[in-house]
Amino acid sequence: MIENMSGRERWYSALNFKEVDRLPFWPKLTNHYSRFQVEPFRNWDDRKIHDWLGSDKQYFVDSCIRDIRKNTSLEINNNGKEMNIKYITRIGISEFNLIFDSKSFSWHPIKYPIKEADDIKIMTEFYSDYTVEINKVELDKVKTIKKELGDKGVISTFLEGEKGTLPTGPGETPLMNFVQSLAGIDNSHILLFDHKDEVEELFEAIHKVMIQKVKLVNAYHPADLIYFTENTSTTLISPDQFRRYSLANLKEYNNIIDKSKHFSILHMCGHLKDVLRDISGINANAIEALSTPPIGNVRLKDARKDCPDKCLIGGTNAILWTKSPKDIIREIKKELDSLTDHRGIVVTSGGVHPSMCKPETIKEVFNWLKGYKPRF
Repeated sequence: MIENMSGRERWYSALNFKEVDRLPFWPKLTNHYSRFQVEPFRNWDDRKIHDWLGSDKQYFVDSCIRDIRKNTSLEINNNGKEMNIKYITRIGISEFNLIFDSKSFSWHPIKYPIKEADDIKIMTEFYSDYTVEINKVELDKVKTIKKELGDKGVISTFLEGEKGTLPTGPGETPLMNFVQSLAGIDNSHILLFDHKDEVEELFEAIHKVMIQKVKLVNAYHPADLIYFTENTSTTLISPDQFRRYSLANLKEYNNIIDKSKHFSILHMCGHLKDVLRDISGINANAIEALSTPPIGNVRLKDARKDCPDKCLIGGTNAILWTKSPKDIIREIKKELDSLTDHRGIVVTSGGVHPSMCKPETIKEVFNWLKGYKPRF
């Protein structure tokens, strides 16, 4: 029996389907989580809470990508409550307006940059002029963070552009970028139906930028894990749309990643049951934020059956973590007991950890998990 593994060793072993001394545990905390807690946790950063919990750390760091444009420009005005982003091109200007919601501590779109056919052309011009390079200053900072973390955990990055350059995309396929950040859910489907050729031309321009990002991050970034934040839930798009527009992109991106240097992670949340077999054909190491009902529609045993070679990072859901420790433990045990073995399993909150869940609750569940005997 393997004993006393470090957080980094547990992560690597789980991602490589090897035995672990106990199942890795990573509550997906954000830096705003502690704002909603009482003392002494209030205003702790996520790293300090992970230290208190003793969890297997995963720190997200900058992508170290710098955006470059020759004939277009980006103008950002952000006062902390409202954000206005202008995409300025030779053929016109598109605007993206967002407001900050203090309760969810996140930005919400109120006006998308693409509203009609002419806006598609403007954003196609913007992406066609858009190239990237490595930001060496940020790269040095990330290397320092990794050195300081040591063997306590892993560092990860999204394939995003420079901070504040929404919606250049945090590693999404063009379709998901279009739906979530460029045109909005309803309008994106109307435009894709009515102006298919123009939208697909935009997709190709975005895809070329993504290829640049993947190649740069793969070559230069010290991240252990590289995330593709696809967010595909099959409630924003259909399974057939995923197969038509996203699947080939994801296969191409993941084939670029050197698996001897990085692990490739698909952030795929929500209702994945109808696309699990498609996901299994993508050359990625893991699915992250694998959420059980009612947030998602996938049980661990379903995902293991259809994606036998993918590490499964999740197995719970945000609503579950608002319940009592006893209820949370019972559901996690049910998920784990349903599996024939526990290779390639990392227990997480199945998405961002809800702020109404107290750190003491997380710790009580984690203490139970430490005593759970995984099967190999």
